[in-house]
Amino acid sequence: MPQSYTVTLRRNSLRYNHWYDIVFHLVRSPDPKIGLAEWWVDGKQKASVAFPTLYTLPDGSHSYNGFGLYNYRQHAPWTSEVDFDDVALGPDRASVCS
Repeated sequence: MPQSYTVTLRRNSLRYNHWYDIVFHLVRSPDPKIGLAEWWVDGKQKASVAFPTLYTLPDGSHSYNGFGLYNYRQHAPWTSEVDFDDVALGPDRASVCS
């Protein structure tokens, strides 16, 4: 089974009523030398991890990944709202960052 990776922000590091500029760079590959996940928040890099970003399935084919934005709060007793704006997908940074 592939290794799992977690990036943790320090406690209370997210601010209310602040628009965050978040950029993800993902290179999809089952090869651990090629697969890559990078993350920037407000222009500061928070993570850069090389690992297989796709699974090799028993028949030799590879898994695929989609894209989604979620406000996941497992069992949180409070209500929560997250607004998303100007989401862009593209082949390179220049195509999605203005």
